[in-house]
This record gives sequence, C-alpha cells and structure tokens, in this order.
Amino acid sequence: LMHRGAVRIFSMAAKTTGVPKLPVPPLAQTIQKYLKTVVPLATSQAELENTRALAARFQEDGTGARLQAGLQEHAANKDNWLESWWLSVAYLTYRSPVVVHSNPGFTFVDPEPREDVQVKRAAEILFGMLAYKEQVDSGSIAVETVRNAPLCMGQYDRIFSACRIPRPGEDELKVYPRSESRHVIVAHAGQFFSIDVYNHATGKPLAIKDLEQQLRAVVATPVTQPNTVGLLTSEHRDIWATLHADLEKNATNRKTLETIRRAILVLNLDAAAPRTHTETIELTIHGGGAAHASANRWFDKMQVIIAKNGKGGILFEHSPLDAVVGINMMEAATAELCHGAQPAPLGPAAPAPTLLAWELTPAIDAGIRAAAANLDTLVNDVSFQAFHITTFGKDQMKKHGLSPDAFFQIALQLAYYRLHGRACGTYETAHTRLFARGRTETIRTASSASLAFVKAMDCPAATRASRAKLFREAVAAHSDYTREAMEGRGIDRHLLGLRLIARQRGEPMHAFFTDPLFARSSTWNLSTSTVPMAHNSFPAFGPVVADGYGLCYNVKPDAILAGISSFRTLNGGTSAARLAETLRQSLLDINLTLTEAKL
Repeated sequence: LMHRGAVRIFSMAAKTTGVPKLPVPPLAQTIQKYLKTVVPLATSQAELENTRALAARFQEDGTGARLQAGLQEHAANKDNWLESWWLSVAYLTYRSPVVVHSNPGFTFVDPEPREDVQVKRAAEILFGMLAYKEQVDSGSIAVETVRNAPLCMGQYDRIFSACRIPRPGEDELKVYPRSESRHVIVAHAGQFFSIDVYNHATGKPLAIKDLEQQLRAVVATPVTQPNTVGLLTSEHRDIWATLHADLEKNATNRKTLETIRRAILVLNLDAAAPRTHTETIELTIHGGGAAHASANRWFDKMQVIIAKNGKGGILFEHSPLDAVVGINMMEAATAELCHGAQPAPLGPAAPAPTLLAWELTPAIDAGIRAAAANLDTLVNDVSFQAFHITTFGKDQMKKHGLSPDAFFQIALQLAYYRLHGRACGTYETAHTRLFARGRTETIRTASSASLAFVKAMDCPAATRASRAKLFREAVAAHSDYTREAMEGRGIDRHLLGLRLIARQRGEPMHAFFTDPLFARSSTWNLSTSTVPMAHNSFPAFGPVVADGYGLCYNVKPDAILAGISSFRTLNGGTSAARLAETLRQSLLDINLTLTEAKL
C-alpha cells in the first residue's frame, strides 16, 4: 500500500544489489551548471548579468549553504531523498486532468486483418501481460544494467494493480498485493465489467481461449447501466475528488469503485476503428471525446485500449512508474503473447464476467455532463501528429560517430529555432535508476553550443565544415549532460529540493528562485522523452505548457517514430504538424551537412 508521500519497499528492488543512495550534489556545482544553461535563454546581457548576481548573492548571503545543509539533513537517513517529494509534487498534488496533461500513451503495432480481431487481439495481449505479471510477482525478471551497473527495479512492482485515487488537494496512490488483485476491469460501451483472469485450481492465468470467451460475453451484454461515469476520471482533480466522495456515500458505488481500484488493469474495448497512426494516438491518449471512446475509460489506472479493428495502445497513469518501465513490460508482453505452452482451457467452467453497477444522484449526473463538456474542450484544443521517417535512423547517425539521442535532440533544437526564431527551455527525461528508487532527472538540451549550431545552420556565410563542427560540439555537450544527469549530477531535482526545504521551514523564496530567467529556464516549451522500442510503436503525451510541444520518440536503426503534440488556442504559434515537417527537414539537412563535410 502506498499512501500520500509514502512509498513501500518493493520486492524487485531487494533483488538489485549495489544500488547506491541518491546523492545530494554539491551546491557550487549545481549553481555553476545552472548558470551555463540559462545563457541561450537570456533575452539580454543585462538579464544574464542580473541572474549571475542573484546566484552569487544566494551563495554569499548564507541562504544557499543553509538550505543545502537542510537538504543534506533531510537526505541523511533516506535511500532516496527525493522520492516522496517527487511523487507528491510531480504527480499527486497536480490538479489538472491526468488525461493529455500527464498520462503517456504508446500505440501497438498494427495487427494483421482477421475475423473477430478485436476480441482475439485483446485476449492475446491480456494473456501476455498476465504472463509478464507472473514474472514480476515471482521476482524472476532479470535486473537491468547500464554499463554493467545494476538499475533499481522497484518500479516493476508498480506496473500492475495500481490506482490513483482522487482526494482534495493531493491524490492517493495505492498498489494492491497479488492476493487482493485477481481480476481485470473490461470497459465496453461505457459499462465496466469485472472478469476473474485466474484459474482457481492452479492459481495461474486463464488460457487465451477462456479470456476470449469472457470478452465475447462482455461485448454481447446489452447496455443497461449508465455509460458515462468514466468521464469523471478526466476532470480537474479537485472536482473529481468531490464527486468521488459523493459516489462513495452509496454502498453500490463504493463496491464498484473498490473493484475498479483493485483491478490488475483496465481493458478497453472500443467501437472506434482508427485508420491512421495519428488517429490511433488520439484514441490511446484521450479517446476522441465524450461522444466517442472517452466515456469508455478509467484514466486513473493503466489501460489497454483495443479498437474494433484491433488497433490500439496502452495508456499509463504516470504516478506509479516512468515510461521506460512500462514500455519494457509492453514489449515483452506483446512479443511473447502467443509463445509457450498454453494452459488447458476451462471452457464452460471459466468464470463469467460481472457487470458493475452504479446508482447515480442528480448531482453526479450534472458532474458527468460538466466533465463531458470540459473533456470535449480539451480534446478539441489539443493536436497530435504521428511522425514517421523511414529513410534515416540510428544506423546512419552512428555512421557519423554520434549518439542517436543527442543527434535527434539537436535536430529538434534546429526545428524549433526555424519555426520560432529562438531557443527555448527544453526538457528531456533522464532516468536515475542507477540509484535506489530513482525516477528521473532533467536533461536541459538547449545550450550555448546548440544555439551556436542552429544559428549557423541557416547562415549563408557559414561553411559546411563549420556547421558540421558546431553540430558535433552541440551533440557532445548534450551527451555530457545526459551522462551527468543519469549519474545524479543534474540540477533541476537539486534546485527543487532546496526550494522544498525553504517551504518546509516557512522561509520566503530567495530572489534567485523568483528571477524571471529562472522561471523561463524551467518552462518546458519542448517537453521530450526517448523510449527505445523494438516495435514500430508511436509514443505520445501532451504539451506541459500552453505554448509548448510534447514530443516522445523512438529512434530505430532505420526509422524514427514519434508522437508530437501542441495546443490550438493560446499556443504562441505552435503547431504539431508544422513541427513534424520542420523536424523531418532538419534531420535530413543535418545528415546532408555531415555527409558533405566529409567529402
């Protein structure tokens, strides 16, 4: 059980040996790095000099040393000084809807056409995930490593049977033990069913044929219950918390909510049939709106979404785990979902689905109508674009002797500069699982080196050789920052910790933290993440600011797949479609520049 701000110690973490505590970086080191990152974002030399003066004052007047000492004291007896803070600040106290704003999604590879494809594919994927869960529960998943160093595996025990529960001000996250989570919720036509997915005699997952039988029974059930309650999970968290408390006053609703919370996952069988990769991303991320598949969702849990034509994806509630852990599960489960010996089907003896009931008051009905309107506004405002380039990928980048991730990130800097004429605060996720219970750190991609390159790239006076040299320098700077962030030498989590110590002590925020350039440098107009996958999956999430982009990408040996997002209103001129096209051209231009520079 994991309550607000408290995280249980997971069994998989115990399997990892030699994982050190998360360090508190030296203050002077963090300030020095921070001052380097703001240079390309300053609007004038005077603004930059003011920021430098504030940083010097922060260190010289004793504030920095006092907060650093407080943070070190906070960290002294903890394996991870950030863990409970990060869960609270980054996720559970976040009040905007989790749909679009928080939950990341990943599409499945398009299926081959076949009869009854929706039910068959849903049963196969479900079986694969249950088989993977057996490995998680038994602790038999191999410990991952980076350069022979073990990674913390604790997040794997939070993939399944987790649920975010709305509470006023700060939500609650629960992870249920195997003994209390033996069923899956299936959503169809807005109705929620509980299906038992284990053979009671053997304790093992049911056969695919039994799962198909259960899913066909779900699809055949007439729609008799209210079919829009799931829309409430798309609301502002405090509004949902109030309505959730009202629902729980009724015994029938309380039982239904608890059944959903304790489920291994939610399987969503949708009536939609997306045709394009972009439509599949939209179905996965938000469902298309209240009149479409969005009512067939429970956004507070992990959801496996299968459309009528077998297309779909997986949508994670973000608070229990980071994307790479979920992706590892998704890839393993879908790669081996029909492999191995199948258990003998139970046939007619397989447990039947149970339709979950609701008893709604006029106040709840009104809340559902408001949630539908609010979600439709959000769905109409956000734009997603599938990005797919098949003539260029990791292999070509490596031929140039460059890191594929850094190559892509600097190309993205060029694309943004070509569209908006400036550098911007850029967030790329670095995992910190080299440390006990590590989550993430920020890679600040925008640098003096990247800005010098993007300015030179379209400058007529610059030579091919100079452009290639500047690009390599920008890539090297990004690679260095990435390594340091993964090794616990990033700056953003450290700066957050200092601010939280000040808040705990009731101290006013130092001018160093209230500086406009400080705010601009951590306003993520480009919010990005790389998720290496073997499959042709399109990853996606929403922008984190109104005038920003969300960009999640998968650089494969001979292709690049990504999901790009932006808002349509109050967007500062952003456009997911235009960024996709400009990014494509930027990648090709850089490749040509590097190739010609060698001639």
